[in-house]
Amino acid sequence: MTDEISSLKIEAFRGLKNLPVIDFNRINIIASPANFGKTSLLQAVITAMNCDNGEQILYVANLFKRTKCRDFDEFKSLLYRNENIVGYDISATFGDVEMTKKLSGVFLKGENRFIGDYSANIRCKSQNIYTDVHKNLDFNRDSNGEYYNSHICFPPIAYFDFEITNVCEMTSLKNKNISSYIESYLLHFDSDITKVFIKNRKFYIRHLKFGDIPADILGSALNKCMEFANFCDKNQGKILFVENADCVCVEDSYRFFADFLIAVALEMKCRIFITTRSRILGSRLLDAAKADNAGRLVKLINLYREEDKISVKFEI
Repeated sequence: MTDEISSLKIEAFRGLKNLPVIDFNRINIIASPANFGKTSLLQAVITAMNCDNGEQILYVANLFKRTKCRDFDEFKSLLYRNENIVGYDISATFGDVEMTKKLSGVFLKGENRFIGDYSANIRCKSQNIYTDVHKNLDFNRDSNGEYYNSHICFPPIAYFDFEITNVCEMTSLKNKNISSYIESYLLHFDSDITKVFIKNRKFYIRHLKFGDIPADILGSALNKCMEFANFCDKNQGKILFVENADCVCVEDSYRFFADFLIAVALEMKCRIFITTRSRILGSRLLDAAKADNAGRLVKLINLYREEDKISVKFEI
């Protein structure tokens, strides 16, 4: 089954309930203020990928929270709660493959333990595939990932958060286009910059007045953009999940940053999901894609909250 998810329908996942079908594009920008469900939507996307035995929810907790799932609270935080029953109910398409996944169960108080049932069904008419999976689940704090099934092929994904320190070894930028995008972006702030390069696993810039100097002298925000470019260069071909794009620059710089981010994203030639807490930046990213004649490849997904209900509006 392809890893390129085409669409997603969420009946219940964390705080998301009864959302309409979301058809994804090459580049998907998810915009809303904090606590509107952006990260939950990303987590639902990854949870939907591939047929597993319920372990994917552990994989997602580990990916987003940077912790082993023996921390039971992180596992619990990923599950939608409805009275005493917790779990999720999502459906997704991958090209001509349709899949529905459900998990339901209860937490045993005082035991840090979840007992429940997992089911998945896969339908692919073109290949005559009809598969149903059912499994009883029993997760606890001390399992520390023992429920991961080595026969499950998790999708090739990569995760980057502009708001935190990302552990990514700096290497030479093999993609010359990505290097040129960084240089073009930095020129908006200092016209004397002529080159960006990596030395001793750190970014450096070649400056007409000051020579070769560490790039972090420009500030942490611009350095974070260079880290992102290096991250993309190292993860060619993977599905990318990028969070908190708005935290690296002020609104006055959104246009330049949007041009840079879209240029790098288009260079990746894979499906990308980007979250931002600024609807203005979301619109700027869509405008940047249209200016690059790539508007057909980008979808802006705005999340709204009215009381306890989250709704979705699309713009392309």
